[in-house]
Amino acid sequence: MFPSFSKLFVATSLVAASFAGAAPLDQLEERSTKNHTTVKPKVIMDNDWGTAGFIPYLMALDAGWDVLGLVSDTANSWALQCGLHALATLEIGNLSCIPVHKGADYPLLNTPELFQTWEMVHGKLAWEGSFAPENLTYEALGNDPTSGDPTRVSKAALYEGYPNTTFASKDAAWFMIQQVRKYPGQVSIYSAGALTNIALAIRMDPDFAKNAKELVIMGGYIDDNLLQVTGSVMQADWSSDVSFTVDSNSDGY
Repeated sequence: MFPSFSKLFVATSLVAASFAGAAPLDQLEERSTKNHTTVKPKVIMDNDWGTAGFIPYLMALDAGWDVLGLVSDTANSWALQCGLHALATLEIGNLSCIPVHKGADYPLLNTPELFQTWEMVHGKLAWEGSFAPENLTYEALGNDPTSGDPTRVSKAALYEGYPNTTFASKDAAWFMIQQVRKYPGQVSIYSAGALTNIALAIRMDPDFAKNAKELVIMGGYIDDNLLQVTGSVMQADWSSDVSFTVDSNSDGY
């Protein structure tokens, strides 16, 4: 996992993981005894953003945190579509000063075909996210794209409107590496989607984990009690969260 990270939180929702599970703001603030200035906590938010994904970064800004950037990943939908959601919601809030970096299209090893083959053997999951079978009719009705071409965009699913702004030039993993190098020991990374971008950053830079302050993840509950076969559909969804299952290989980093 992440032996060099100072903390690792596993929570059940982005809001809970990012804020309820984090240390109080007064503990995160670093105060200079020399000039009495306050350094804002620095954060990067990695998520499979959707239309309602604006709440976490609004909470971070309201808390006085320095949001260095948002990055997208493939989990609920493809990283491109999720990144467009992030751009669009920032634009609505007049917050396009916050950069959005697109994450990796595919998990480390998994593909829609492998995922669906696994389901044929072990049973379908309650929520399949980006690896649900492709359904163009469903997308035309306003749903995010799944399977098929990861560069496919469903404009109908962008209820907040198609963004006029564009992605930052650097990919998500490289952006995170640069930021933790620039601010060693100061950057908290909040990852509520798949951990693909985190794993890639560790692959690219062996010092990435050491340079980061902490990693806070969502990832859902870990099913160690057969809830997905004995509980409700909601329990099954929580216990086999797509943020873990869509790229289980990255979880081992």
